[in-house]
Amino acid sequence: LQEEGYVNASHIKLISKGDCAVIASQAPKKPYSTFWKMVLEQNVGLVVMLCAFNDPNRGVTLNGRVEQAEKYWPNDKATLEEDGIRVLVDKEPHPSFPEF
Repeated sequence: LQEEGYVNASHIKLISKGDCAVIASQAPKKPYSTFWKMVLEQNVGLVVMLCAFNDPNRGVTLNGRVEQAEKYWPNDKATLEEDGIRVLVDKEPHPSFPEF
């Protein structure tokens, strides 16, 4: 459960051709501003979602799916504003990625 002001995340240091700082986090729940504040405070340059929104193999709900994540970014050409934080989509999704 994500409480206001708390994001379940961990710093991970990767060593390859140079040092690369990574923050691993669960998909945020509302309010999304808590997650986006962490992104700003930690100067995160890229956010990557590694799970699907729904997983039909993880149990059953009324619609036959288990929600793993909510969409915490705005649609194309839209703005997400919450608690003084404004999030804009910078790039279109890559054509080989599925639509969300």
